[in-house]
Amino acid sequence: MKSSEFLYVANWKMQIPFKKAISFCWNHKDGLESLSSQENVRVVLCPSFDALHLIAQVFINSSLSVGAQNCAAHESGPYTGEVSARSISDIGCEFCILGHSERRSHFLETDELVSKKLQQVLKHGLHPIVCVGETKKQFDAQQTKSVIEAQVSSVCKVVQDAAPDGTVCIAYEPVWAIGTGLVANNQQIEAVFSQIRSIANKMAPNARIILLYGGSVNDQNAQQLKQVADIGGFLIGGASLDFQKFEKIVT
Repeated sequence: MKSSEFLYVANWKMQIPFKKAISFCWNHKDGLESLSSQENVRVVLCPSFDALHLIAQVFINSSLSVGAQNCAAHESGPYTGEVSARSISDIGCEFCILGHSERRSHFLETDELVSKKLQQVLKHGLHPIVCVGETKKQFDAQQTKSVIEAQVSSVCKVVQDAAPDGTVCIAYEPVWAIGTGLVANNQQIEAVFSQIRSIANKMAPNARIILLYGGSVNDQNAQQLKQVADIGGFLIGGASLDFQKFEKIVT
């Protein structure tokens, strides 16, 4: 990744089934490649596992990147249903999302488990996108700082041990803003970014940390959010499922 690139990461979650995901990519191939070929722009598509290989092949010779939404915490072994970081890398992915709040809440992923997955992602040369953020209950209790401290410290420890001069994306996604239409204001985001940057500077001083924001990013608020200090990209959910809305966010 170039240091000047702004990342637009489309997290399709389990919203588009296999055939529609492939059709979406072929129908909008030229448009998506055109978006990602703009100066200082990198588009990353993160479909579900079943479509990863084919979509990676669709965009194999373009500037657009493909990423996974998750990976296993293990190199290999008797882990039915899991997908290793090595396999994700082998099929042509460059990125992998880790620790999304839906993984933390629905599948009870802990900071410790996310750290193990991060080790695998770094080992196999993928760019991790590690999600952090507080719930509505934690936000109301003014626990944002302590939550971010714990989550980011866990990430930075792994980075310092496994890839001290590596590149890691940390996506701040306040859980109360995901899919709700609520969006943290610029000042709130900047305060969290400043905290993340401070922790990273102390714990992983040689790493390149790219800060993303996610949580109801859409074509109506993207331009305002781009004014956030130190922002390096977006993690986009629902709005990435509509090409016209996604195009407006990028441009």
